[in-house]
Amino acid sequence: MTSYVLPMFPLGRPVLPGEVLGLRVFEDRYVTLLERIRDRPEPEFGVVLIDRGSEIGGGDVRRDVGTVVVAARIQQLEGGQFAVAGVGRRRIRVVEWMHDDPHPWAMVENWQDSTDAEHNSPLSKTVEMDVLADTLRQRVNSLLNAFGSPPVQREDFGDRPSTERLYGLAHRLPVGPADLQALLEADTLERRLDVMSEVLSHLEEIVRFGSSTPD
Repeated sequence: MTSYVLPMFPLGRPVLPGEVLGLRVFEDRYVTLLERIRDRPEPEFGVVLIDRGSEIGGGDVRRDVGTVVVAARIQQLEGGQFAVAGVGRRRIRVVEWMHDDPHPWAMVENWQDSTDAEHNSPLSKTVEMDVLADTLRQRVNSLLNAFGSPPVQREDFGDRPSTERLYGLAHRLPVGPADLQALLEADTLERRLDVMSEVLSHLEEIVRFGSSTPD
């Protein structure tokens, strides 16, 4: 697999492919990053989760699986700050972290989802996929209703679970950074479904606990 050098922007929350990301950037090293990429035909940078430490100041410990974000808009603000609007494009794995100059850089490789594995997996042979899709959608909609959010429509979710649809469901729910990272790092559809089921169970427990707490 071909590796390449990519400017990196570690954050306190991972970004999933397909997710829209908005940032207000003021730290000098990341201002430099944006100045370097903003005139490119397709300005992009990598986002990885900070395991320990802070987004500001450096000295953080980072995960090695992340997402390439393509910046659709980079706007310079007063005071030397920038506003960035981008979207997660593809998963990457860090091969090697390089020296900060002044922002982080890494040698990375694309980590493609295995389409063949998803279509030919044992899951598709042993489970009624339309039933599984309906069960997931019903659980998600029950949670969205509890959180006061609009439901997921059947025509939007489709009749078969897929990586893209699971990522889309995660975008709609209040999922924490660790669970999002687990979903990002899962390397088969079956594992992603297991992660999503665990996430839903955790959120359902939160809702049950909240509804049982006396006013």
